Amino acid sequence: MNEDSLLPNSMENMKKDLDFLKRRMPEPENDKDNLRESVESLSRSMGTMMKIFKEASADMKMDTHDAVLVSQRLDKILDRLDKIETQNEKIAKGIVAIADMIEELQRSSAQPARPSYQQPMMPIQPQMPQRDQNVMSPGNMMSQGIEAKPLPTYNLPREEERKKAFSFKI
Repeated sequence: MNEDSLLPNSMENMKKDLDFLKRRMPEPENDKDNLRESVESLSRSMGTMMKIFKEASADMKMDTHDAVLVSQRLDKILDRLDKIETQNEKIAKGIVAIADMIEELQRSSAQPARPSYQQPMMPIQPQMPQRDQNVMSPGNMMSQGIEAKPLPTYNLPREEERKKAFSFKI
């Protein structure tokens, strides 16, 4: 084989390969358009993301502001509740003190007073001065049809009822 005969064949093969590669490679103008469209799409996406982040940031600022307001209101409410609790403790102590005083009065009225001296075996009746006839005595009232009413009594709570009525934590 001679060199001259190989050259045209190889040239022809090269031309075919070059045509094949040209067809296979995109045109530079088409690539520029595709690249431009991709960059524009990316720019739009980035703009949308920036808007979303700005809105999220604004929402977080509002949430933080709202949380601060709620926290301040709750602090005021807690302060008021502390004051009420202190007042309730004072009231409870006062009620317990009053209940103790009533109980002490009940005990002292239930026990008869004991005289500190000894009574004589036979009591001596003192002479009573003559009373005026107009003074109404219980016997006089009965004879005239006037009925004497008894004094009112107070029903004070028993120990168990008092404990139930005043059962609370101090």
